[in-house]
Amino acid sequence: MEPIPDPTPTGSDQPAQPAPPRNVPSDREDDYAGEILASITDFFVCLDREFRVLALNPAAVQDLRRATAEVCQSQGLSEERCHDLITAVSEAGMNAAVHAGEGEGQVFVGAQNGVVQVRVADRGPGISLEHLPHATLRKGFTTARTLGHGMKMMIQTSDRIYLRTGPNGTTVVIEQERVARPPSW
Repeated sequence: MEPIPDPTPTGSDQPAQPAPPRNVPSDREDDYAGEILASITDFFVCLDREFRVLALNPAAVQDLRRATAEVCQSQGLSEERCHDLITAVSEAGMNAAVHAGEGEGQVFVGAQNGVVQVRVADRGPGISLEHLPHATLRKGFTTARTLGHGMKMMIQTSDRIYLRTGPNGTTVVIEQERVARPPSW
């Protein structure tokens, strides 16, 4: 019986490396696909690009602030709009750290007009239905012996906030567009 030939190239004792999977698009292909999707749907469907996931605790909120500032600058937000978003993100990050002990933050850029979106999530007890109106709309309301200004500041300094809360945690998504929309009134 003859030995099975070795498939590795002559002179190499390392096995051949498999080719990377083709289903992972390059950044250029990803950008192109996003532009096509946004164009075809008149920006109704946009491909978001995730930058990174950051673990949050009281000391790490500054990392989320820094990541948000970098993305704001790369998308051309004014210094004032960037500062406003960083204020809202800082409050959301501290809420996760204070009320749940930890959480995670992610910074995204939407294809539509360079909207910067920051997602902060935790696995804490959530905001009870009983406290939800006060916690979100009343300045100074707190259940954690804090100043109770966080949610009110988020509302005042961002374009949109999406809130999901329950017994398994809270997720806040904060959006800031490149240019502020004029008031509806």
